[in-house]
Amino acid sequence: MMTLKPVLRRLWRISVIALAVACAACSVGPDYVRPNVAVPAAYKEQPQQHAVDGLWQPASPDPAGAIDSRWWTLFHDDTLSELCERALKANQTIAQYEAAYRSARAQVASSRASLFPTVSFAGSGTRSGSGSSSAYANWSSSYTTRSVSAELEASWEPDLWGSVRRSVESSRAVAEASDAQLAGERLSIVATLAVGYFTVRLADADLALLDEERKIDAELLALTEAKYRQGVSSYDDVRTAHITLQVIDESIATAQLTRRQYDHAIAVLVGEAPAAFTLAPHSEYRFDTPALPSAVPSQLSQRRPDIVQGERTVAGYNAKIGVAKAGYFPSLTLSADGGFSGASLVHLVSLPTRFWSLGLDVAQTVFDAGATSAAVDQARANYDQQVAA
Repeated sequence: MMTLKPVLRRLWRISVIALAVACAACSVGPDYVRPNVAVPAAYKEQPQQHAVDGLWQPASPDPAGAIDSRWWTLFHDDTLSELCERALKANQTIAQYEAAYRSARAQVASSRASLFPTVSFAGSGTRSGSGSSSAYANWSSSYTTRSVSAELEASWEPDLWGSVRRSVESSRAVAEASDAQLAGERLSIVATLAVGYFTVRLADADLALLDEERKIDAELLALTEAKYRQGVSSYDDVRTAHITLQVIDESIATAQLTRRQYDHAIAVLVGEAPAAFTLAPHSEYRFDTPALPSAVPSQLSQRRPDIVQGERTVAGYNAKIGVAKAGYFPSLTLSADGGFSGASLVHLVSLPTRFWSLGLDVAQTVFDAGATSAAVDQARANYDQQVAA
């Protein structure tokens, strides 16, 4: 016949498990809802037919859609594509944001780890001895003791109020915002590089045209001077030809300066010293013009990294409200440890040397002078600030 004590022990275990499972579904704090903004069905100047055919519609930020594409390949320029790839790999600003993104992802893993128990192992072995002798008698004694132990400890704090899950939610949103920031930085760097690259090619074309124009103006100046010496042209004609040639020389100097500046900028963007980088001139440069739609649908805004970053930042601050609110409630920690302790390693793992213990700790803040309420207010204020931004 089963005694009453084991039954009570079993009921206590079932009650603890049931309590943990029931409370595991609780998460204090508001669930995230994207801030509501009144958006019209169509632009005021746009015909209503576009609202009907689906060309225009409210956009919804998409973190997965914020990943930048290889748009520069649409120009079918191998040199431009190579420079863009080098910039994505070597640019230190991109490396900075990429490291920040990896840090954010590691924080997600760190927050998620708090959902699971912590298990640790400890082992020890000692050997000690002592000896004594007497000054009045011819005798001495000594003895040696040995002890070995192996212990396994486990502790777990159930996420009763959803504090850890809110922390994971916040960390994940921060990581997605960091990913969007990285995508935005990549887009900014490559776009800046492309603008600089086409500016250099434009300067090459300008220099080629200006060089041809200078040859013509130089010949006109020489012809005007010859006609002046023959008395056919006036001195004003010679002066005008000189000024025309001087203007061309100034335009050439300006185009050369512009080319050098953007050539140096491209070197910095691809991670090289300007003195070690030179983009070869190409006066007859041609590129394929990408086909662009006459109207851009609203889905384009879903790919804007800055919009995605802002929306994900709002989601992260919303989850922090729940983390702060969890401070109002008690925390519960379950602990267990067990192992073997004896005098010999050979007979360590045996029933007489076994020991174990189970523990349940409950902690509740009774008075904190309003620190928890201040933390909740701060979390709400930070959320409102991000929504307004």
